Amino acid sequence: MIEYSRQNPSPRYRALLAQYQQMHAEGLPDAGRPPEKTFPGFSLKRHVAKIGTVIGVLGSETILDYGSGKGLQYQPIEISAPDGYTYNSVKEFWNVDSITCYDPAYQPFSVLPEGTFDGVVSTDVLEHCPKEDLPWIIEEIFSFAREFVFLNVACFPAKKEVFAYIWTLVLQFYE
Repeated sequence: MIEYSRQNPSPRYRALLAQYQQMHAEGLPDAGRPPEKTFPGFSLKRHVAKIGTVIGVLGSETILDYGSGKGLQYQPIEISAPDGYTYNSVKEFWNVDSITCYDPAYQPFSVLPEGTFDGVVSTDVLEHCPKEDLPWIIEEIFSFAREFVFLNVACFPAKKEVFAYIWTLVLQFYE
């Protein structure tokens, strides 16, 4: 069995990356979706409060969004908090110093970041990755994190396999 890596991703990974790069640039014309509405990054929105709780407990200051799409989720956007206060952005709501976006299919964020971050978030990304590449991708995600990793994976048929592997990495991360 071939072991894939960042330096040697699977042929399927390379083909999907090219497709996602094209969709970022051209949108989905057949579906009537322009480029600016294709992978904008808004899937993070439903997780902002949960992630904010983790950040608040740990005092995290730096965040990496791995698979951020176009990063529009970090533009000024009104967020109403449970405490009744309204924040002007996710960064303000999370009270962090920096949020770094990484998305290999979107040119402005396609350079793999260096170093580590207090937290890494990745929402609705891993289900788009080929199964044979998940080990190196998940290990890469965890390698960027000092304090926590937040993953949201919409995986229906492969649910058990992906989550079993993620759980193993979580246990190793905290040992």
